[in-house]
Amino acid sequence: MHRPGYTAAVVFDLSDLTEESAREAMEQLLAQLENSRRAVDLYKRQAAGIRKMIDGLVEIVPALEDLLPEDLDDDEEPRPRGAEAVRRVLIERGGEWLTVPAVVNRLERNNWMPKSSNPANAVRSALERLVEIEVAEKERSGEGAVIYRYKEEPF
Repeated sequence: MHRPGYTAAVVFDLSDLTEESAREAMEQLLAQLENSRRAVDLYKRQAAGIRKMIDGLVEIVPALEDLLPEDLDDDEEPRPRGAEAVRRVLIERGGEWLTVPAVVNRLERNNWMPKSSNPANAVRSALERLVEIEVAEKERSGEGAVIYRYKEEPF
């Protein structure tokens, strides 16, 4: 099977190796190495472009962050994303009522911040999704701020 940018390995018999055949083999191997490096660069650029498109979709529809795997970025520690990250913060706070900025601060402390131009809005959306599926509760504080907490499961 032939793949674009991929050349089959050179096979030669070392028992018949001469300086001329070694030179030819070296030239072929160097050409293959260069082709392989170009292919790696191409795939890296494609991966970077696809990653940017994923970020763009999440920017438009923050709920899509829930679909991202924890190990999406090879250069970062795996981390929870979207509503899962927010759920973990609520659980960590053990039933304490939290405002959106308090959840954002916790996410930032844990290095779980959503990659968004408006992280507070993404967090608010995640909190609302958790309220919808009855994982979190929503109230108003005495000062009128919207607050959320993890919904304890009945015994």
